[in-house]
Amino acid sequence: MGIDGLRGGRSAGMDNIPDPLDFLRRIETMSASDIAREVKKPSALLMERAAARQGELEVAYAPFDHVNGSARVVIVGITPGRTQMEAAINAAKSGYLMKLPEEKILERAKVHASFSGDMRPDLVALLDFIGMPRVLGVGSTNELWGRAASLVHFTSALRYPTFFNGENYNGTPRVGSDPLLQRHVKAWFGAEVAALKDAIFVLLGGKVEDFVLPVLQAGGVPDGRIIRGFFHPSGANRERVKYFLGTLGKPPSVKVDREKTDRNREEIIAKVSAL
Repeated sequence: MGIDGLRGGRSAGMDNIPDPLDFLRRIETMSASDIAREVKKPSALLMERAAARQGELEVAYAPFDHVNGSARVVIVGITPGRTQMEAAINAAKSGYLMKLPEEKILERAKVHASFSGDMRPDLVALLDFIGMPRVLGVGSTNELWGRAASLVHFTSALRYPTFFNGENYNGTPRVGSDPLLQRHVKAWFGAEVAALKDAIFVLLGGKVEDFVLPVLQAGGVPDGRIIRGFFHPSGANRERVKYFLGTLGKPPSVKVDREKTDRNREEIIAKVSAL
């Protein structure tokens, strides 16, 4: 597959957004200090900046372009954060130093950086708990970052790292209220749905659902292949994740909606069992 195919294309109406491949090639000449500065305050890798309600939105480039068109499961977060941005850029830089072709650089960076950091163990625990290893024929979903990487496509509602007032974007402002966010969801995630509509989509959290459910439904993905009611495996959700998994070991605090979580857990496991 050529470089354009691996990037997954983009929807119409995005001519005002620079070509991501131009940004990828800037990484080749960056030093370690350059990369650290870009992660802290994007400049050379800044794709777009726009005023938003009560602040400013910025979208920065990081090599999350690769689309695995043969994936059986798609794991959807909200946007890569600074931890994932740094991991992806460093993986791309090392790929250039190894003289790898750009197709392989993009593929390598995507798998290495997706859901990296503290969230990955919780994500693996959640996916294993609901029965995804049986569906995929693996011992554990931890293998999706290794020998079973061909089975998965990691992505986000907002493909590229997005920041609000200099902090990792967390769902505010809402996508429906901001034209920049709407453009990026439709451009990148919409193209991925068209390429992967027969896969299973696992949506990590209610804010992700708000972003992508309309796109999935418009793309013809049946509800039986959309796993929702799931928690995003971030540190802020640690107690909720442990309650979902049955590993909390104590009564949950008021932050946990036990009735809703119990219902969602039952529905998700039943849906996965039917796949």
